[in-house]
Amino acid sequence: MILKNILQTNKLYFVLYLKGIAVGIATIIPGISGGTLAFITGVYEDMLYCIRSFDLQTIKLFTSFQIKKGWERINGTFLLLFLSGLLTSVIALADVAVFILTTYPIYTMSFFLGVVGLSSIIVFIDIHKWGVEIVLYFIVGIILAYITTILSPIQAPNDAWIVFIAGFLGIIAMMLPGISGGFVLVILNQYQYILQALSEWNFFILIVFVLGIISGLFLSSRLITWVLDKFHNKALSFLSGFTLGSLNEIWPWKVFHYGINDIGEKIIIAEDHIMPWHYMEETRKASQFLEASLFFVLGMGVVIILGKIVKQMKK
Repeated sequence: MILKNILQTNKLYFVLYLKGIAVGIATIIPGISGGTLAFITGVYEDMLYCIRSFDLQTIKLFTSFQIKKGWERINGTFLLLFLSGLLTSVIALADVAVFILTTYPIYTMSFFLGVVGLSSIIVFIDIHKWGVEIVLYFIVGIILAYITTILSPIQAPNDAWIVFIAGFLGIIAMMLPGISGGFVLVILNQYQYILQALSEWNFFILIVFVLGIISGLFLSSRLITWVLDKFHNKALSFLSGFTLGSLNEIWPWKVFHYGINDIGEKIIIAEDHIMPWHYMEETRKASQFLEASLFFVLGMGVVIILGKIVKQMKK
């Protein structure tokens, strides 16, 4: 019996590690939100509570050498396994993920379209208490997410306060399923500027950006967990709808419009989402619709199979 429990625990630890890898891959790929994969793999709430637990009380526990209590307070085992998986994918799989995305963009996005689409519907169906309000929150989530994904970039100046807001809103977007932090930086016209600051080691800009990230991280984790505590089913319904509505951001068939930034680099300034049967005439490239459909089905299949595996491991 003891051996069985140990094996069961090790299986759950391994599954958690794999979930960290999945979230890490999503973080790497532009247009895919790490929050989305955290949400549909079932680690979203635990992740938020871990972040929220980093407060003065936690610091006091560790500084007074009450390591065990501090470790339990931050759910250290979860955090260690999850972050290990996430870092594994970021460090070991980043180049592979980028190569696959740049070489087979339509296949990759079609696969994730299947994964995210079916997962968000499953989460919505699994809500225990149903009612008109639950459906309304789901619909509102879809609408708000879709509107967000079609926003055009604004011509914001590269001032310190804008950089702070970009970090603040970017991390909040990463915490919400559906919208990637990079997308928010593009909307605020800060994406290339932050990359330039990284390449030039502009410490002032990077510090301001990180301060925005830290502020947004602590505020959003507390706000979202409060909403989940008080209005759990409604929040899940809204987040499921928000995830589904954000599928527009990972639509496989896009036409990009380019411009030149302040330092003479070619950048994407807008994109049009078109139907597969118009893709050939717009881009002079094959739509690959049949193959994309197979990858879409494959993505849904992965969700179904992984769902069954996880349920079997929990028995």
